Amino acid sequence: MNFFDFYEQQTFKDLVNSEDVYVDKTGLICELYRKHTKFEMLCRPFGFGKSVLVDTIANLFRHRYEDFFSNLNVAKSDVEIPKQNVMRLNFATNDLATSIELQDYLYNYYRARAFENELALDLDQNDSIYWQTVSYIKALAAKSPTKK
Repeated sequence: MNFFDFYEQQTFKDLVNSEDVYVDKTGLICELYRKHTKFEMLCRPFGFGKSVLVDTIANLFRHRYEDFFSNLNVAKSDVEIPKQNVMRLNFATNDLATSIELQDYLYNYYRARAFENELALDLDQNDSIYWQTVSYIKALAAKSPTKK
């Protein structure tokens, strides 16, 4: 058995399929989904598994009923997690020093993802980060199987 190396980027599937220590939080994610409102914000310090948690959530929404999840807590949950589109932003590889750089990055990110996913998205580069994000989430939700 190995312990997870915080400095090594691993995905949810890598952890579950490896000899590393993995604490199954899929049951807690089901409860979070059951009780969620519109948005959730997950904040943790460096090395506390933010990326793995978000990757876990993304996998649950994309692949919930595959055999891969049969040995995890989510398989015992009575929460119905429908297949959903997932928005995942990773700022680890970007050196964004100002709010303008962040706004430009997000504008380009949203436009590229909208094109890839054939989303009806009307963005104005001069809109605030908040409104760009809300517009993207609405467009993504409109194309989602559950419209959420």
